Amino acid sequence: MSYEGLKLGLVFGGMSEEHQVSVMSAVSVMEHYNKAKYQLIPIGITEDGRWIKVESGVDSLKDGSWCLGEEINVTKLPEIIDFALLLTHGRWGEDGKLQGLLEFLKLPYGGCGVLGSAVGMDKAMAKDVLKSHNIDVCKYMVVYDVKPSTLENVVSTLGFPVFVKPANGGSSLGISKAQNMEQLILSINDALFYDRRVLIEEAVSGREIETAIMGNRPEALTAGGIGEIVSAGDFYDYEAKYLENQGTKLIIGPQMDPSQEALLLEMAKKTYMVLDLTGFARIDFFVEEGGRVMVNEVNTLPGFTKYSMFPRLMEAAGMSYQEIIEKIVELGYERCNFGN
Repeated sequence: MSYEGLKLGLVFGGMSEEHQVSVMSAVSVMEHYNKAKYQLIPIGITEDGRWIKVESGVDSLKDGSWCLGEEINVTKLPEIIDFALLLTHGRWGEDGKLQGLLEFLKLPYGGCGVLGSAVGMDKAMAKDVLKSHNIDVCKYMVVYDVKPSTLENVVSTLGFPVFVKPANGGSSLGISKAQNMEQLILSINDALFYDRRVLIEEAVSGREIETAIMGNRPEALTAGGIGEIVSAGDFYDYEAKYLENQGTKLIIGPQMDPSQEALLLEMAKKTYMVLDLTGFARIDFFVEEGGRVMVNEVNTLPGFTKYSMFPRLMEAAGMSYQEIIEKIVELGYERCNFGN
């Protein structure tokens, strides 16, 4: 299929806490996409859920004035665009809800389908599925409150320190490290602001390693390069991910034992298929000093900013930024033709 002249809908924004990250990703795409191949049509979703056809250019995304554009009826989206390139990080955009809407509208889109998006977004559910397929993950549990019995169970099961996270979420929002009971209570309450379910994990001492995968079928997966996060703080937080001069280093092609790297890539591909991921995703790992490799989490709509790991990892594997976008479109149509 030729994609020349394709009306490529760049869907960004959304109602999640990651709204601004999504806008930053959209700016990067608008500045780097193949202008000779696509007719790019930015479609922004405001923080209160209005859908806007953006005709005011990339500067309007930088200053926020895009929100003043023409509001559209989302059911008319197939009349405006041919394909939806999703950059809607976080809840309502990455968790299967938007994907379900696009399926209903019969509009092809990039990335994971409804199931893969929903499971991938839910860190606790993803770990449950991975464990059932004998893919190594750290010790964890899910809580819903800060009752004394809940807290006692956490301490007896995991001890301290622990990491506390909303079960659904991204960009490290609502995540904190708890070293004692007082911090644990504060951390759970903070995470409950973002989700009704809170994931608590043992603190793993080791390297934070990431890779990227693209593809739809097990025999046709493309792995990106290997990257390492060397955090300036206790973990790779929002500021380190999206703002400059935070002291955190993103290393592409870090030193690794070849056998360990091969194991990591094998686990990444197995994780990708087990969770029914399609199109593209980033897979994050912990690697302990003794050699144990554990899947930390997956990101089904990873950031596309100039600081983001996903495009840098695929570029390390020989794909340009424009080629990554083109591959997402190709894989989106392929998945659409499969019907799921």
